[in-house]
Amino acid sequence: MPKSRKLILIDANGLVYRAFFALPYFTTTDGRPTNAVYGFTNMLLKILDEEKPDDIAAAFDKAAPTFRHAQYKEYKATRQRMPDDLRPQIQTAKQVLEALRIPIYEAAGFEAEDILATIARKAAGDGREVLIVTGDLDVLQLIDDHVRVMVTSRGITETTVYDRRKFKDRFGFAPPQLPDYKGLKGDTTDNIPGVPGVGDKTAGALIQQFGSVEALLEHLRHARPRGDGVTVAVTPKLAKAITERADQIAQSKSLATIVSNAPVDWTWDDLVRKKPDATRLRELFVNLEFKSLVERVGVADEQPPGVYRRADSAAELAAAAGDAPEIGLFLKRGEGHPITAALDGIALSPAPTEALFLPVTDDRVPDALQGLFEADTPKVSGDVKADLHTLRTRGIRPRGLGFDVAVASYLLNPGKRTHTLGTASWEHLGWRLRMEQEPEAGDDLGLARDAVAESAEAADVLRRLRPVLTEKMKEREVYALFTDVEMPLVGVLADMEAAGVAVDVPYLRSLSAEFAGRVEDVTADIYRLAGTEFNISSPKQLGFILFEKLQLPAMKKTKTGYSTDSEVLEYLAPQHEIVAKIVAHRELTKLLTTYVDVLPKLINPATGRVHTTFNQTVAATGRVITIEPNLQNIPIRTEEGRKVRRAIVAPPGRVLLGVDYSQIDLRVLAHITEDPTLLDAFGRDDDIHAVTAADVFNVRRDGVTPDLRRRAKTIVFGVAYGMSEFGLAAQLGISRTEAKSYIERYYTTFPKVRQYMLDTIEDVRRSGYVTTVLNRRRYIPEVHTRNRPIREAAERTAINTPIQGSTADIIKKAMVDLARDVLPRIPGAVMTLHVHDELLFEVPHEAAADLAGEAKRVMERAFPLKVPLRADAKVGENWRDMEPLT
Repeated sequence: MPKSRKLILIDANGLVYRAFFALPYFTTTDGRPTNAVYGFTNMLLKILDEEKPDDIAAAFDKAAPTFRHAQYKEYKATRQRMPDDLRPQIQTAKQVLEALRIPIYEAAGFEAEDILATIARKAAGDGREVLIVTGDLDVLQLIDDHVRVMVTSRGITETTVYDRRKFKDRFGFAPPQLPDYKGLKGDTTDNIPGVPGVGDKTAGALIQQFGSVEALLEHLRHARPRGDGVTVAVTPKLAKAITERADQIAQSKSLATIVSNAPVDWTWDDLVRKKPDATRLRELFVNLEFKSLVERVGVADEQPPGVYRRADSAAELAAAAGDAPEIGLFLKRGEGHPITAALDGIALSPAPTEALFLPVTDDRVPDALQGLFEADTPKVSGDVKADLHTLRTRGIRPRGLGFDVAVASYLLNPGKRTHTLGTASWEHLGWRLRMEQEPEAGDDLGLARDAVAESAEAADVLRRLRPVLTEKMKEREVYALFTDVEMPLVGVLADMEAAGVAVDVPYLRSLSAEFAGRVEDVTADIYRLAGTEFNISSPKQLGFILFEKLQLPAMKKTKTGYSTDSEVLEYLAPQHEIVAKIVAHRELTKLLTTYVDVLPKLINPATGRVHTTFNQTVAATGRVITIEPNLQNIPIRTEEGRKVRRAIVAPPGRVLLGVDYSQIDLRVLAHITEDPTLLDAFGRDDDIHAVTAADVFNVRRDGVTPDLRRRAKTIVFGVAYGMSEFGLAAQLGISRTEAKSYIERYYTTFPKVRQYMLDTIEDVRRSGYVTTVLNRRRYIPEVHTRNRPIREAAERTAINTPIQGSTADIIKKAMVDLARDVLPRIPGAVMTLHVHDELLFEVPHEAAADLAGEAKRVMERAFPLKVPLRADAKVGENWRDMEPLT
């Protein structure tokens, strides 16, 4: 006897809905929610793989009303409206089904399960085996000898397949009796009324005994006992409740009954399982950033293949570039900072799908390629700054390096964790690079792995990415920011890295001894106050000491125990002497291990200086950060931090010049919010913190003390960045009630700041992103999450990003302007550090005043705010002991 065909019917509407609430909220990098469609797609692929159906179809609900609403207008009335971030995922799920070539059915006035029942009944009648996949137990009523139902449970991670026997084991009656059961007990999910006092157990027993609600009502009308089967005591009270609601019970049963006459037009040929549309599926999964799913269904790497080969000589490589209008350039380097890393090879892509690779064995750029690198021919790189270092240290004066893929990728979505050639290739081309895959045995080209194919492919992909990224940047209106600020800044940062900073090694050695001795003393004090020795660096052990042994109030908990973060310690500091000692221990230990003992080891022997790395593709706000070492995080507010700054020095005959913006974040806040009090204060060059203190603390202006000004400053910055009452209370050492009152007074003083916050949250919920004064975008999809702490943190991010991001824009613009217009006119002047709102220069002593004046002028005119920008200049022989320049 031939095997029956297997038909899978998908309750797509229900499964997408269930997936949305089952999975954590996540989105694409540009903010589109995808958790529901990802969960639905994963389940769908699993079913296709495990069940291997011959035929398949999916059904969705049509918009209400349905025929059930006509029967009972309150049907499903208690359901919450579909979440805004689920609605678009329904449409995306349909696109997935279409790409998999699974037919979709809908019918006006009917629900998805009615469509499934219509097809299932016909299939069962034709002898086909049917499996309905759903998250709704109502569908179990369709079970018969040919129909089984797979129900998802625990979100979407587990499933249970019901047949007649399994249904009977769970409910005690047959599947077709499920509507009778619902007629008695009701269904709160669909707002189907039941009989008061009738729950699962009573309803089940009544249906087992009487078979149907009609038989039950007939029995109660005639008061005839049923002597067979399961019995249930029908008390006078229950009998009265049931008989009084006979019409309601009949209606509820009707509402719970799935019909099999939905008007759907289909044929068996339509339902035959077909091969997916591989191109469309790949494009969809890449667009949704479902990397694992692309690989799972085997539709990756649909880009035109490249022709990659090894160049026999530098002359051949140069000739291949010829008159190419654009070149993809990949320099294969060894480990370490690009200034010192070895050059292992050069790959060029002079035309689409073509690339050559030349191994380099003597760590130098061949003479035959010098003209190519110094020509204006546009070159696309994955890391322009690194390539500049590589070429410059080998005597090349590179030109044409005007497109950095990592910077472009970063501008398109600064919230992403990494921006490499590999991530950009995958996200924007759906192409997984060879260099990111595990090496295969047997590669033998005289180099590690397959360097020819890897490097040539990288050059080819770079060239392919440039037009794609350009178009996307133009669509998102960040292309001008890319060309006018970010790309010019790459060269500026390269110059700063190459310049480096000088450090006073003998001073650091003496400071190391001082700090180490103080750590020993503080450690002894902590052990004395704790009454025992313990690992001070262990959060778990420290939490035990503070909150169990010393019984200090625990403010926050983490997954592993008590929180001992800086905010908690700051809040606890007034309550026990040990807390201040712990804070001191942390700072001293961090300064020792991060700077004091490390900086001497980082000195480049060839230059005698420390060369930090500036990274412009990490901070989501747009700020430039420094790593290896992070010179931006040396504290300035503590004496110990200032002692570390003293180690950054100027060589003999030169001085350090620091120029920093005055209250730039607050000036940007005034510009964005147009708050009249802020605009007036900055317009008069008044002290904004004194203004705030007078209003918030209700004192005369001449009565503002230094302490009140300090507290006002904390409030100003805290509120502007969305600080909570708890955070402000911890910062000021006050009660949360008092902190709340200060925040409310601040909003009264600066009403448009509050309005800006409300408007920003509303805007980001609608658009998914915020922007800066130079139109830098940051996507913040977490504003839609149902997790309240994450959502509130996202709202704070939305509020402060336009401020911090605009500050970053302005400082970057100033750096570009200074490097282009000022530094070339002052011999010996170099920009060495960018730390928050400050730029640090090294300059001949006699030129310091000129540079200070020019730097202040350029920085104050970098961007036309509605209030004046102000910059202050200081000069000194080291970074700590700097005095205002007069």
